[in-house]
Amino acid sequence: MLTRTAVDSLDSLSRNSGRNYALRRELAAAYLRLGRVQGNTTGASLGRNAEALASFDHGISLLNGMPASELAQAAETETELRQDRGGLLGTFGRSEQAGADIERAIQIGNSLCHDARRDTQACETPPVLCRGWGGFVRVCHAQILRGNRALPAREGAC
Repeated sequence: MLTRTAVDSLDSLSRNSGRNYALRRELAAAYLRLGRVQGNTTGASLGRNAEALASFDHGISLLNGMPASELAQAAETETELRQDRGGLLGTFGRSEQAGADIERAIQIGNSLCHDARRDTQACETPPVLCRGWGGFVRVCHAQILRGNRALPAREGAC
C-alpha cells in the first residue's frame, strides 16, 4: 500500500516536471530509492522485482533528454539506476539489455573518475568481463563507484 502511494505520487509529479531539471533529477533519485525497496538483487526488499524494474525505468526516463550540463549533475543517480536495473534485467534473462546498462554505468562511473573535483584513487580498478546472475556475461568493476568513494562490488557479481 505504501509503495503504491509512493508510485502514484511520483508518477503525478513526473507528468508535470517538464523542463524543471532539478525536479526531474530529484524524482529520478526517488525512483531509485523506491525501486530498491520494491525489489533488488543485492539486499532486503519486498521482492517485487517487476515493480522495481518499472521504477528504475521511470527514473532513467526522467533523465533522458536533459541537456548535458543538467545530466552531469545526475551522473551518480544515473549510474546507480543503470547498475540496479542491469542486475534485475539479468534475473529476468534479458542479458543483452543488462549488459548495456552495466556498461553504461561503468562509462558514467569512469567519467566521474576523470572529473577533477573527485577523488580519482577510487577509480583505479579497470572494468572486467565476468559471468553474473543467470549465466550472462556482463561488465563490472571490482569496486562500484558511488560518489567519490569506492564500495565493495555486489556480492556474487564477479
